[in-house]
Order: sequence, then C-alpha cells, then structure tokens
Amino acid sequence: METLTKIPLFVPRMDENPGNAKYLEKPYDICDPYSNPQSQELVQILPHPEWAVHGYPEKKGDGWIGDSRTWELDVGALSSRLYFYQDPGTKPARRIWCSLNVGTEIYVSRAGETAEWTVSDFDVLVPEAKLKVCNTATITKMSELPSSASYMASAIQDSSAPQSETFKTFFECWIGEQNQYLEELVTASDQQQGTRDEESLRRLVERVTEHYELYYKAKARWGKLDVLAMLSPSWTSKFEDAFLWIGGWRPSMAFHLVYSKSGLQLEDQFAQLLRGLGRGDLGDLSPGQFSRINELQAKTIKEEKKISEKMAKLQETVADSAMVELSHLASEMMRRRGSAAGEVDGGEEREKERVNAAVESKEEGLQKVLQKADNLRLKTLKAVIEILSPIQAVHFLIAAAELHLRIHEWGKQRDADKKQHLLETASAQTQERCKNQS
Repeated sequence: METLTKIPLFVPRMDENPGNAKYLEKPYDICDPYSNPQSQELVQILPHPEWAVHGYPEKKGDGWIGDSRTWELDVGALSSRLYFYQDPGTKPARRIWCSLNVGTEIYVSRAGETAEWTVSDFDVLVPEAKLKVCNTATITKMSELPSSASYMASAIQDSSAPQSETFKTFFECWIGEQNQYLEELVTASDQQQGTRDEESLRRLVERVTEHYELYYKAKARWGKLDVLAMLSPSWTSKFEDAFLWIGGWRPSMAFHLVYSKSGLQLEDQFAQLLRGLGRGDLGDLSPGQFSRINELQAKTIKEEKKISEKMAKLQETVADSAMVELSHLASEMMRRRGSAAGEVDGGEEREKERVNAAVESKEEGLQKVLQKADNLRLKTLKAVIEILSPIQAVHFLIAAAELHLRIHEWGKQRDADKKQHLLETASAQTQERCKNQS
C-alpha cells in the first residue's frame, strides 16, 4: 500500500479520491511532535476537499438526522467517535467521512446500511500507530443501544469496571435518551390548542420526570461508591464545571428558567394576547401560578442555603486539629525516612491506615451533602411541574432539556477547539525550532 509522506497533520491530500485508504505511516519530520504516537490521543479522519461540493454537514444537526439514519460507531480502544454520511450527490452514494469535531452522530443514507466496514473505507487516518484498533468496526442503530436503565442494572452487577467510567457511560446513554425525549416534547408542543390530548401530555410529562428520577437514582448509587467522581465529573466540560453547585445544577435555577421562558413566550404571543387569545404555554401563567412559584422559590432558596452551609462546614474540617496533626506526623515521618527500616515500615503502615480513615470520613460527609443536594434538585423539578398545566410542563421540560444539552455541547466543543489550538500551536513551535536548528 502506498505510504503518504511529508503531509502536515490536519491537512488533507488534495489529489486523492474519497474512499481510498491512505496511511500516514511515518511523521513527515523527525521533529514533528506527533513522531511520538502517545502524544496523539485521537485518530483523525481528514475530510477531502471534493466533499464540500456535495455539501457534507459541517455541524452536528445539519440534516441527515433521523432514527432510521443515525448510528454510533464502536471503535473499541479509541476514546472518540468516527463519523460518516452517505453522499447524496453521487450514484451509487459514496460514503463521506467527516472529522472528529463534527458531532456525536454518524450519518447514513437509509435504514439497513451495511453495518460493518474496514479501515480501507477511510480516506486518511493518522497516525499509523493508532490504526490497529480500527482494523474492523461495527455500527449499531441508536434504538438498539442499551437504555440507561438496563445499563445501570448491568453495571451494578459488574464491580470490575471503574465507577467513574461506568457512570460516564450511563450518562452518555441517559443524555442520548434526553435528546429523544426532547423531540417528543417538541412534537407534543406543536399540537394545536384545540386538538391537544391532556392525558397524553400528562403521561409524557410523567415519563420525562421518571427519566430524571432514574438519573438521580443512578447518581445516588454511584455516589456511594465514588463521591469524588460525582463532584468532579469527567463527563462534563470545563464550562459546565464552572457553574456546578455541589455536583449539579443549582435548584433555584429552575425558577430563573421559568421566568426567562415565560417572558420570551409572553413577548412572542403579545399580538394574540391583545385579541384575548393565548397558547397555554409559560407565557400564560396565571397570577395564582406566579404566587405559588414565588413561594416555592423562597422555600427552595432557604434549603439551598442550608446545604451550602453544610458543605462549607465540611470543607472547613480539612483544616481541623485532627487533619493538621496527621499532616504534621506524616511530614515528620517523611523527614526521618531512611533510619531504622523495620520501625519506619511499621510507622508507614500505621500512617497509611490513619490517612485512609481520615479521608474516608471526609468522603462520607461529602456523599451525604451530595445526596441532599440531588434530593433538592429532583424535588424542585417535580414541585415546579406540579404547579404547571400539562402543556406548560411540556414547555418547561423543553427549555430545561435544550439548555442542558446545548450548554453541554457548547462546552465540549470549546474544550475540543482549545485542545486543537494547543496542538497546532505546539506543532508550529516545534517546526519553527527545527527550522532554526537546521
């Protein structure tokens, strides 16, 4: 097979046809930072310039999305997804491969698409050291993926996997289901006022609420096993992390969401209101509903404050007398290390036991505070929904899901963009140093 050489990373070949696999088996310069395979975490699929003629999607959601055409590619050891879609501009349709930054879906032209391919289907993959894990790959229809509930049940029985990783997988399943529920909610909200089935709306709201209950049930279970992972989640972006309150969203945000959406929908239907008409959404909240929401907000803020104070007191215990004494003894032992071997070994073992006991005690306290925070989050969500009519609850849940999903995506994309920028900057700097040395 032909070997491509002297091709800068992230720059596609201009003279190759899509579908022909080419391997970048060697770095084009010995000074290239990617000469070390371990420094490149992702396999990069390079888009071919010709594809732009046929309009391949540049962003997640740019067409070609649907239950019968949305797939997920399992590439085993890779930490990221690979993406493709069928090119409608050619007959027969060609597979068009997009870069890793496109989104979280793989695009196919129709249901029943061949569910297996090899690395030869790709245009370009780099670096060569990572290709071995891609020799074969399969795709699975999203509807056939395990549900978050079934995954949680299986994960509980499997104690071998790291707890943070199993919850991360659960979260990915759950957030995919949240996106599906969002589409159901939007479809329900589009129904004309005179044709709405209140009972079906109520059942839909109950199912979405149960989905949130499942999330907090899973979080409580995994929180008992690894509370630190729940408080410093690896499955969220840095942007999301900056706004976390004790491992999740601040309960009082639910009221700001109601007020914001109510104001936007009220403004949107202002002309109808002048004619004495309404749409039954959050723009039509009654004075009685506003009063109940205000009362609930005041009560929630008080409970939120109590939990914040519990967390503050727990954080202060890091500097209590027991921890200060223990840190001093550990430091003294480190300074005396090298004297009587047997005595030191015994002392180190006792020190380790004391440290573990102290840290475990702090973690138990964190788990209790996290549980209180999550209980308040779920209780607040249910209480707000109880005040609203079924169609208003649908609009509230739409706003909540949209806000969560979009902030999650924006944050992840910003993290990826910054990482990409750092890699490109490092590569450029290395090449410049090599150029100056030559």
